[in-house]
Amino acid sequence: MEDYRQEFLEKGWFLTKPMLDELFLGRLRNELDEQVEVRRKIQEKVGIDEITVGTGHHLLERDSAFLDLLDQMPFYEFFENFFEGPFILNSYGGVLNSEKDSAYVHRMHRDIRSYVPNRRFMINLLVMLDDFTMDNGATHLASGSHLKEDRLDEEDFFKTSDRAVGKAGSYLIFDSRVWHSTGMNLTGERRRALTLTFTPPYFKPQFDYVRYLGESFVSGLTPRLQQVIGFYSRTPADLNQWYQPKESRYYRSNQG
Repeated sequence: MEDYRQEFLEKGWFLTKPMLDELFLGRLRNELDEQVEVRRKIQEKVGIDEITVGTGHHLLERDSAFLDLLDQMPFYEFFENFFEGPFILNSYGGVLNSEKDSAYVHRMHRDIRSYVPNRRFMINLLVMLDDFTMDNGATHLASGSHLKEDRLDEEDFFKTSDRAVGKAGSYLIFDSRVWHSTGMNLTGERRRALTLTFTPPYFKPQFDYVRYLGESFVSGLTPRLQQVIGFYSRTPADLNQWYQPKESRYYRSNQG
């Protein structure tokens, strides 16, 4: 990771070489296709299907490839250095970028709206499940924009942005203050990716993963997974949960 550190500081992002084998990528692709369909029915039911087309949110499931990916993620130390302390999962999503799709992810945006120059509140991890090419919608990134508070001109952004072109199994890591966008897919094939974000433990995650997976299930996971899923930074819901010895508290003292 030391090879990427300077590039990350200057540009706000870096792209790795492929780090996942084809068998595991196949599991991830199949599960993403299935879970996006599950979420699509809910999106249609509540009338938000146009703006969320091709997206699936909060994919983390028991005994899934998504959980395995989180467990074997090779960036724990890098993220701890980024946040100068522990971190948790803020969101776990996926994108099926298909031809003519146009969702909110295709607009220039930052994934954190508050800009504090000297404080890092969020980092993005994108997992390429298919090859990312210029034709199928490789991610647009405005290098160095994490160092500037002002919004960029969107027309200039799409003309001058860098593109994350890479092979399936590669990781794209970027500071969430970087202006970015999903590219438009001009091919007839899906271009799939997983999109995860991480924050310090004192940030409220977008989804209560501990309650969704079940406290008994999460309590049987490794301490590292418990940490990143948010098991040590929960909010007590009654006085019995509040009054606990140090080692059993819902929000541990080492979480910042």
